[in-house]
Amino acid sequence: MDNTETPVKPYTQFQLIELYGVSRSTFVAWIEPYIKEIGELRGKCYTRKQVRYIFSKIDPPS
Repeated sequence: MDNTETPVKPYTQFQLIELYGVSRSTFVAWIEPYIKEIGELRGKCYTRKQVRYIFSKIDPPS
């Protein structure tokens, strides 16, 4: 099994959904409790800080 970590970098919501291998509705349900802490999506990508927070709450994709 490959133990490489998913890099923390800007990702679009679609890229995160693909990394986690879930549907959009599942991903949105996962991050819903943390929306205020994650902050507003500006443009098309979550920032590194937002991605780091998402990974800390729902674990990085493997």
